[in-house]
Amino acid sequence: MRWLVETEGEVFIPPLTYLLFLLLLLFPTAPLLAKAALTDTTQLATQLREQLLPLAQNLQKQPGWQTMLVSYDPWLPDSAEHLTACQSRLKFYAADHNQVLWGRHNYRVECPDQTGWMLRARVTVSVRLPVWVAARNISRQKTLSDADLQLQTTQLELLTHGFSVQGESLVNYRAVRPIAVGQVLDKNNLRPPLLVRKGEQVVIRAGQDGFAASMSGIALQDGVLGQMINVRNSSSQKEIQAEVSQRAEVSVHF
Repeated sequence: MRWLVETEGEVFIPPLTYLLFLLLLLFPTAPLLAKAALTDTTQLATQLREQLLPLAQNLQKQPGWQTMLVSYDPWLPDSAEHLTACQSRLKFYAADHNQVLWGRHNYRVECPDQTGWMLRARVTVSVRLPVWVAARNISRQKTLSDADLQLQTTQLELLTHGFSVQGESLVNYRAVRPIAVGQVLDKNNLRPPLLVRKGEQVVIRAGQDGFAASMSGIALQDGVLGQMINVRNSSSQKEIQAEVSQRAEVSVHF
């Protein structure tokens, strides 16, 4: 493109070219076109982490979870750095509806602007928490005591089975199978403690419509909390079914 054209000894400058020439003289360093603002990926990563705060807060309200340590590792695709800044509030959609805090959480992030965009992102969460483990080798059917238990801080995302936390008493629970020292203990894989033993004396409580009575009886079966077992009324020698309600006590429901 020629900027100057000579005609009969004079210099002729076309009007449009002249205007551009003046702009360059007046604003030599100013860009002719404004560059669009790009997405702040640091802020976007922060908002990703915030999606998981309700799960973390709910856990910390539960007994034994106050000491948990949580770390978040957000991931964004490289294309996120080239997206235009979103003028509207970003929308986050959980892809897998995972209700467990630790592990990987996938999201679809959308900018609802007229010329908006969509991308895939994720947050990997690590949670460290003291959980109960076997302090020594435990044989099958053994009833657990304080000496069998110890707390050990563990990364929950590495566990393949359940676990029990501080505040959950495992004393008097029974081992279903042999347990090796250091193995994480799960209350759901242990047998609950026996509150009633076969052959021992129990209190039988009965009640209906404001009427309550209690009598002595003999347990004919072992029983755990909430289990229905057979008992014999010591006075009438009649066998009845009753629900184990607490240590050495059963309840009859009419």
